Amino acid sequence: MISGMYMGEIVRLVLCKLMMQGLLFTRQQSEELFEPQRFYTKYISEIERSLAVSYLHICSGQPTQNSTHSTSGYPIRTWPP
Repeated sequence: MISGMYMGEIVRLVLCKLMMQGLLFTRQQSEELFEPQRFYTKYISEIERSLAVSYLHICSGQPTQNSTHSTSGYPIRTWPP
């Protein structure tokens, strides 16, 4: 339970480090992200939920002759894997 309180801060620190190394958000950076306690744990859940919806959207095409791939060419999988 307590670890959830700090998960957002841990992710914020990782994001900051990746940004400073030029590996993430190279075109646009948020100064607010560099402020302690500004990335809440709930954001992680929102991002994960958004990615799951995007993943399902990509994989929802009509199957081709090969039933393991959608018309977009992406493999059809269920979420979570």
